[in-house]
Amino acid sequence: MKFITDLTLYIQNSFFDDYARTREFKISKVLEKCYEHLDTKKDGRKKVIEYIEMNAKCKLPWTDREIKKA
Repeated sequence: MKFITDLTLYIQNSFFDDYARTREFKISKVLEKCYEHLDTKKDGRKKVIEYIEMNAKCKLPWTDREIKKA
């Protein structure tokens, strides 16, 4: 029971703020990689699409609405 109480408190008090900071960093890294593909690759647009669609590391973070709904 203590675990559930502690988890609930963490989600209510810290998770949203922590995740908001993480989300901003992740999005900036995805954009950085996309610009890199566009600048250095012959088929830059195609490479960006492949990177976003095929790369598990590229999964964009959840929105606030998705987190609250979950």
